[in-house]
Amino acid sequence: MLKTPARLSRQRGVSLIELMVGLVVSLLIIAAAAATYLTTARSGRDAINSAKLNVELRSAMDLMVDEIRRAGYSAVGGGTNPFNSLVTATYTDLTVTGGTCVEFAYDNDGDGFVDTDEFFGFRVVNGVMQMRDRTAGGGVIAACANGTWLPITDGSVVTIGQRGSTPYFVLSYQCLNSRTDATNAGRCVAGGATYDAAVTAGTKVDLIETRTVAINLAGQLVSDAVMRMELGQDVLVRNHRIVTVP
Repeated sequence: MLKTPARLSRQRGVSLIELMVGLVVSLLIIAAAAATYLTTARSGRDAINSAKLNVELRSAMDLMVDEIRRAGYSAVGGGTNPFNSLVTATYTDLTVTGGTCVEFAYDNDGDGFVDTDEFFGFRVVNGVMQMRDRTAGGGVIAACANGTWLPITDGSVVTIGQRGSTPYFVLSYQCLNSRTDATNAGRCVAGGATYDAAVTAGTKVDLIETRTVAINLAGQLVSDAVMRMELGQDVLVRNHRIVTVP
């Protein structure tokens, strides 16, 4: 007599509710992964933009600091320094105009004479920091509109602006009497004031004029207006201006 095979157990699939729960869990995992990716990508983009802005501003600042420190340098000592002249016809002294332009001269070739390519400067025009082209010649101080100027920041990457209402360049003076402790927060000009009075009548006194240029920059990325950075630095000019009185 033939045996009847054992009855096979019934097979059943997942229910609709189980399927929906699985889909919801899968969607939650995908959403979490996408959010993590977007956050990471955004953080990476912000880091790149911050580095790009920092490089633009810091490079411009370092160049300006190095150059401005040299203002008034002359390789030939003694006598009147022609690179600190206040004479109108041969004006070469460190000057800030309108808070947006700084100009100066120094003895680049070390011959002691002021050449036409030894007038330097920096200015901000339409959100771009520019440097006077020293190779173009025809330099002159207190004439920021003259000469050839070259950009040192990329206007397509960053816009240079002000730190609040602070000018880009601020020039300050300190006049020191070399024979006394008299000082004056201003330019050294012989005129009989307390700080340039001789110890003894008829005795010559050297007035030492120290100068500091405060540089204030703010930068904003063209591609991301939220990305903004500010830099400020005070530059003490190494070469003091000497005025002998009386």
